[in-house]
Amino acid sequence: MLLEDIMEANWKFTHEIRPEVLDHHPQKHLAIVTCMDTRLVEILEPALGIHRGEAIEIKNAGNFVGGKHCDVIRSLVGAVYMLGVREVAVIGHSSCGMAKVDFQRLRDSMLAAGVAKQDLDELNLENWIGSFPDEKDNVLHTVQIIRNSRYLPKDMPVHGFMIDIETEELTVVVNGYQQIKR
Repeated sequence: MLLEDIMEANWKFTHEIRPEVLDHHPQKHLAIVTCMDTRLVEILEPALGIHRGEAIEIKNAGNFVGGKHCDVIRSLVGAVYMLGVREVAVIGHSSCGMAKVDFQRLRDSMLAAGVAKQDLDELNLENWIGSFPDEKDNVLHTVQIIRNSRYLPKDMPVHGFMIDIETEELTVVVNGYQQIKR
């Protein structure tokens, strides 16, 4: 049923709306690292004044950046060196589902779904899933990891923000311009 709804929506979109064809380089030279939370859909971009074609969005569970070879750093490398990104915005949000994860419940759910116990035992679930106790501290930590990546320019501003899921108010956690050592 969902597949049919998707295909019908796509037909209407492509035959009635006719989206503008844009270049794949972000017009505002901005990459956004944020959470995949569904409550951010259709809220985040207007809250930032961002429109289609202006920024790259990298979304994952809890805007988590883990290790030097993680997909977020890899995506930022591509965005910076191949697409002209010059600034990064890390955006966390209130009431994030990745805060305070119940690891035993997660483990039990994975086992019940057929994930092999041996595979879970080999995986350090707590580190791998990227849970954190405080959303604002997670933004600070994520900004620091990106700033310290040896694969990204040292003079690139990396900003940190929190957005309130209920009020949609954005607050600055880190002013990336002040973080650059000149």
